[in-house]
Amino acid sequence: GLPYSAIVQPLQLNADGNVGSSKGYTKVISKAYVDLIDTNALKYCDGTTDANGVLRYRNISFRSANDDQTLPPALFNGEIELMLNTGHSRDPVIILKSDDPLPFTIAGLVLHYDITGE
Repeated sequence: GLPYSAIVQPLQLNADGNVGSSKGYTKVISKAYVDLIDTNALKYCDGTTDANGVLRYRNISFRSANDDQTLPPALFNGEIELMLNTGHSRDPVIILKSDDPLPFTIAGLVLHYDITGE
């Protein structure tokens, strides 16, 4: 079949209960909590690139070396924590991606971020 990718990129962070709108302020995302349902493939990127300017994705493994390798991997249900290094930006980026023919369902996404300046 044809290759395909499922890509999720949240919109800009423009709200914060402490200072009102954070539009125009410098922000940094340090963690993301992702709620997954029946998922078996996930990569994520925090906007970092390689020397050629290509986005660098990190794989999330839902299978450990202790699992029975003769069986298909079980589908994951629950929350995962992603450690991010978006750097200080007015529009920090987080991208969730699946380009494997495996299940990928996001039920929720919570970002832990700080406003660092104007």
